Amino acid sequence: MLLSTLSLLKSQCRTLHTTILLEKEGCAQCQAVDAVICSGYCYTFESNIDWLDLLHMQQACVYDNMVYQALNLSSCNWDVSPLVYYPMALSCSCSKCKSTSTDCLHSTNNTPMNFTACTINRS
Repeated sequence: MLLSTLSLLKSQCRTLHTTILLEKEGCAQCQAVDAVICSGYCYTFESNIDWLDLLHMQQACVYDNMVYQALNLSSCNWDVSPLVYYPMALSCSCSKCKSTSTDCLHSTNNTPMNFTACTINRS
């Protein structure tokens, strides 16, 4: 029983292969690409007792190391560069969410991806 409880506390932050949609203003069509992102759960603790506020620990699954991949979108206006960059995770870890490089908000609007308006780019 103790072992199974301890395994629940272990962070489940890892790289994950997924499909993301890339779009840019001035380009008529988005493109779906295979990417590697950070995904998973991290151990979090927050006290509801004021004097325990020092123990406040909010962690997120964030990029440790990453590289940016380039892609040329199709159907862009003549005055718009078709080049877009997207991050590819090399490694991930549980640490404080840095809003300078990470979207630290949780969205409750879980709309499914609409692939009908996108071209699929499998590399």
